[in-house]
Amino acid sequence: MITKGRDKDRKHEHLDDAPLPIIVCKGEGMIIEYANQKALSLFNSSKNRLVRNTISQILPDAFSEQTVRQIYHDCFIKRQTTHSKKRRFIQHGKENVKVLWFDITSQPIRDDVNTVVGVIS
Repeated sequence: MITKGRDKDRKHEHLDDAPLPIIVCKGEGMIIEYANQKALSLFNSSKNRLVRNTISQILPDAFSEQTVRQIYHDCFIKRQTTHSKKRRFIQHGKENVKVLWFDITSQPIRDDVNTVVGVIS
């Protein structure tokens, strides 16, 4: 359920302790609205760095502009769940660099009247 006002900061609260990394995006540019603690740890980042940026700015190796447009089209226009396999993320640590490969499932988020309002991945 999409909430407004003071509850906006808590609307994804139930995802905070999820066992998998979760990112919620909105709009055609796939702007990050929320990232849970597992996602922040995976990307070695903070909410301030991730939120309000596009997914392709934060993860350019995994999400090219073409990939983002395809996810947007599938989730927002076609209202379908998408599966992206073998996405690459290069994690730059203080002392080393790791290359991580992962699969992503992106699913439309709907409001009370079944309008697609975001994407959860």
